[in-house]
Amino acid sequence: MAFKHYNFFSLVFLATTTILLAGHSNGLAVDLDPNDLCKDADNKLFCRAIVNNLTDTHDAVVSAIHKLIYASKNAKKLALKQGNSEEIDVCIENFEESIDNLKSGLKGLEEHDLPTLNINLSAALTNYVTCDDAFSDFGKTNPLAETDAFLEEMASNCLYLSTLIH
Repeated sequence: MAFKHYNFFSLVFLATTTILLAGHSNGLAVDLDPNDLCKDADNKLFCRAIVNNLTDTHDAVVSAIHKLIYASKNAKKLALKQGNSEEIDVCIENFEESIDNLKSGLKGLEEHDLPTLNINLSAALTNYVTCDDAFSDFGKTNPLAETDAFLEEMASNCLYLSTLIH
């Protein structure tokens, strides 16, 4: 008789564990983590990939900005391979400006000057959008559209993370 109760308990335990693990693999359980900096981000999965399990807000912002600088440098290299055009020149110039803005933003963060940080992050985001606009203004397809979208998402995540700094 007691053996039947142990079988039932084992089945209930197995079912409960399976449900919890399935929920965790879909990201449901992660939202309950109080140390998750990305729990309120628009794109939680992207934010978590950028933050890479950091729990200190300052460190996460610094890391995210450094990754965005690196991605912006790669975007500039990609733009340089596209050939000469007014639109590509606008993109290259804006990628360079974004890198400068991001470095200024990091300096603002280190000096605890949050307005400077946010202004420079917003400027970098605007520069990526300006690259897209250069092509749409001339009715052309942007060969860097996916790159711009990626950079815009990264910049948006940096801005989101900067709102968590107190």
